[in-house]
Amino acid sequence: MDSIVEEYLSYIGVDYTNDKLNFLDRIVQRHLMVIPFDTITKILGYNNLIKAPTYNSDLKDYLKYIKSTGYGGTCFNLTWALYQLLCKLDYQTSIIHLSEGHFALVVKVENYEFYVDVGFMAPMFKLLPLRSTWKVGFKDTVLWKPIGEGGELRFFSGKYTWSGEFLTLDEFIEHWTKSLNIESKWLNKILVHKWKDRDTQLSLYENSLRIIYKDEIIDQIDNNDERFLDHLNKVLKINPILYFKAIQVRDALRKKEG
Repeated sequence: MDSIVEEYLSYIGVDYTNDKLNFLDRIVQRHLMVIPFDTITKILGYNNLIKAPTYNSDLKDYLKYIKSTGYGGTCFNLTWALYQLLCKLDYQTSIIHLSEGHFALVVKVENYEFYVDVGFMAPMFKLLPLRSTWKVGFKDTVLWKPIGEGGELRFFSGKYTWSGEFLTLDEFIEHWTKSLNIESKWLNKILVHKWKDRDTQLSLYENSLRIIYKDEIIDQIDNNDERFLDHLNKVLKINPILYFKAIQVRDALRKKEG
C-alpha cells in the first residue's frame, strides 16, 4: 500500500481490511468525524494568507495541511481528497455535481453504486444506495430520491439535483476554478462543521460554537467566553489563529462592500 495512503488511513483512524464494503463504510464514517468542513480555508486561501490545498494538491499536500491546521476545506477539498484516496485503494469512483454548487462521489462496489458525501455536513455515516430512496438524520432531515438517471437531495429547505452525469476531472477542476471568485457565498461566511460522534455535531458559525446532540443545542460558547479558545483547540481541534484571521478578513470585506 502507498505510504501516503497508510498515513491518511492512520490519521482518520481506519485499519485496512479486505472486505471492500466494510472498509469503505469505515472510511466514510471516520472522514466525517475527523476532517471538518470549513470556509476558513477558502477565505484565507483566496486572499493569499495561507497556502490552501487546491485541485493541484495531492494527498500528501492535503494531509500535511489538515495535520497542521485541523481544517478540511469546503466540499471541493473534501470530495477531491476522498476521491484520490479511494482511487488509490482501487475503488471505482466518480465525481458528481449537484445543483447549488455541491459535489459528491459515486462509488461502485460489487456492482452496487453508493452515494458518498463527506462535504455536506450531514450524518451520512453509512453506505447509501444511489438508485434507491433513503432518509438519514435524527428527524429524517436528509432525503435522497432517484429521478430518472439522476437524483434529488433535500436537506431542510434546500434542494440539490443531480442530472445523472458523471464529471470528468477537467470539468470538476473547471467548477472549482470558477468558485474562486468574490461572489462565492463561502467567502462571506465563517463556518466550521465536524461530527464529534454519530450523535454530536460541533458547529462553529461566525462568533459562536454550538454543540448539538441529536438536533438539540446542548451548549453554545461565544468567542468572548473564556472556554472558547480551549474548545477550538481541544474539542474542535482547529488552529484558532486562522479562525480569528478569517474573521478579520471577512469583516474587512463586508466593510468595503457596505
